[in-house]
Amino acid sequence: MHYFLISLPYFLLYILLGLGVSVWICPAVLRKHGVFIAPWIGYGIVVLWGWYAYKMDLTGTDGYAWYLAAPLLLLTFLTVWFKRRELKEMIRWRDRDFLAPLIIGVVCFFIVSLPYIMQTSQATAMSYANNDIADTDSIASFLKEFNRTSTEGFLGQRPVFKDLADSIIFGGPYSIAFAATVLKLETFPLQNVSLHVFYIFGVFILYSFLREVFVYRPLPAAAVTLLFGTSPVLYYTQYQTFQAQIIGMGLSIVLYLLFFFGMREKNPWSIRLSYIPLLVLMNWGIAYTYPHMLIIVCVLQAGVLLLAAVTGQERAGVVRGVVLLGLGTGIMLALYPPRAQELASMFWQRGQVEAGWFISWLFPDFLLGFTFKHPDLVPGGGWKRVLISAGLLWLLASGMLHTFGKDRRLFWLAICLLGMILGGYALLAFAGRTDKGWGGYKSYKFVTFFLPILLAVFYLRFREFDWRAQGYRHRLLAAIGVCIIIINTYSAFRVVRMMQKTHKTVSGEMADLKKIRQEPRVSSINILGADWWAILWETDILMNKRLYFETSTYCGRSASALEGEWDLIRLMPGNKELAALPESDSVIRVNTGYLLRKHPQARSRPEDLKAED
Repeated sequence: MHYFLISLPYFLLYILLGLGVSVWICPAVLRKHGVFIAPWIGYGIVVLWGWYAYKMDLTGTDGYAWYLAAPLLLLTFLTVWFKRRELKEMIRWRDRDFLAPLIIGVVCFFIVSLPYIMQTSQATAMSYANNDIADTDSIASFLKEFNRTSTEGFLGQRPVFKDLADSIIFGGPYSIAFAATVLKLETFPLQNVSLHVFYIFGVFILYSFLREVFVYRPLPAAAVTLLFGTSPVLYYTQYQTFQAQIIGMGLSIVLYLLFFFGMREKNPWSIRLSYIPLLVLMNWGIAYTYPHMLIIVCVLQAGVLLLAAVTGQERAGVVRGVVLLGLGTGIMLALYPPRAQELASMFWQRGQVEAGWFISWLFPDFLLGFTFKHPDLVPGGGWKRVLISAGLLWLLASGMLHTFGKDRRLFWLAICLLGMILGGYALLAFAGRTDKGWGGYKSYKFVTFFLPILLAVFYLRFREFDWRAQGYRHRLLAAIGVCIIIINTYSAFRVVRMMQKTHKTVSGEMADLKKIRQEPRVSSINILGADWWAILWETDILMNKRLYFETSTYCGRSASALEGEWDLIRLMPGNKELAALPESDSVIRVNTGYLLRKHPQARSRPEDLKAED
């Protein structure tokens, strides 16, 4: 229950932050999707304003978040009062195109959240196997409580979190820091909440994307949206806590939706006054959340423009597309010019740096949700895999041929997007091959980022499906669709089950270390042991103290001489001697899981020995 009590205000906060702006600047043709675009507008504005506040070296969001939130929330309130007619165009309770994605989103949020609902009574940070969530939370804590040039405690020893926020990830952690301040919460319980809420925002906007860009009928659009919302590959991605990828993926869907609408827009004033600010916000969001992917997103847009020019589509539409692409990215870069060089540098570095773990080449079966009993994305072999992949490829070919006869322009768009995405995936999978075969971490991250588009293309055969139609072909197509949804959902539940059974979590004892932050007797601490998960979170929670590490992990936590005045000791079950140590001048009991004991060198000082006697 506590998980939902935190999720609901977080969900509403980002919708309300962007709803007022959405009503005022969304083009009329996009207004019916305004509620689903609103949270992404809210996110973009928060990250835009937050970046300048951060670079101006203001104190953390605890000192100014309400000054950013209040105008946006006030604008939404005034919009509800003065723009009721436009708001009614957005909130259409009797319209299936409004209700369908809402219902699907709620259902999918419940499913993906099951491990958090069933495992803990309190909202907390959890991960399947990846420790990166601790670093993400450390950056969020830094952005919430400290200014950029703070030299307090660990921040004075190593500027690692400032460097990460400056150059690599800012948007995701900042959005959590901002919300934590506004909602008066800690950052760590919001880590998974943020992941799942923004994933559901992506579910909402994908439905709009399918309806408008790929011209899906309502029922098949809802079915493909459900497949996205229960994708086992994306559940695995979320449980590995890849926050930047999930948020960047949603922003890119909004960006494509705006781009395609803008190409069709006949009114030049609408391009200048409506689309450009929205495109700038989406580009800004990607550039400061998942920066290296912005270049690839722009390449896809450029590819679509090239296709339109080559196939002889309306010249004015191509020109409008060039204007949208150029101004959308150009103005975004002009708002902070150094970002242009940083984007190029990060894109190059991502190509050179080896990171992550090996994931095998995802054949169509795994990519589209047929993971069955392999929730870790370990592909099964044999004839079943070949048969299922062949069937899915047949479905793709059938959809392409059907679309070629019905809508030639859509056919070429699908070919263009599919070719660029799978071409990039094949290139990365070949470059990342090992003795285990083709694949790798980079190729997996790349293809899952573009999975919404791949789902739209692979299931084109269902695009015009009408449940009222008669004939054996329609009945066969319906049966295939139902089977795909059942298998996909079953595979998603396998990943959910995996997360329930095997996960890392921030315990209540670990969270209690917050007490030490305000302890005046403690200025420096030695972090002992070799448990990476514990070390990363202890660094996060005790960031305002000088910290020394017995074991190296990563992101600035390197083993060194233990020069801290106090040792942080984790009380393991069965260690009765340490557990029985009484509170004294040289022992601080935190809880049943932790205590602080003065380092031997500190205890050897005469004043400490006298205090112990």
